[in-house]
Amino acid sequence: MKPKYPLLNVFALIDSGNYWFSAPSRSYRSVMNVFAKTETPKTPDEAVAFILSGIKTLTERNFVQTVLQWGSGADVYGVIYDGYSWYIKFMVDDDGLQEISFHVAEKEMITISGMKIPAGELK
Repeated sequence: MKPKYPLLNVFALIDSGNYWFSAPSRSYRSVMNVFAKTETPKTPDEAVAFILSGIKTLTERNFVQTVLQWGSGADVYGVIYDGYSWYIKFMVDDDGLQEISFHVAEKEMITISGMKIPAGELK
């Protein structure tokens, strides 16, 4: 099983500024909530930058599955980034990269490479 959206294309969309957040409460607001409990809280702009940087760390080894979202395929990834397990879901449409979810993993994920991404916060 391969991702629907090649990561190099996703990274190019990020680099060109061609992205948007369709579910802020499941993405940058979630990141803000996680870091609000730490010594390094994040502003909305910092949370967006964190998400984009996190996505750019992905490799195909982090791919979990493609799921149906709003009638189209969305790729799901799991990654440990900055000491937290993250669930990431996005799709590409006519408006560019649609970032749907970037939040702490709510359950353990197994990537296609067999990597285990544990649930919850690691810090």
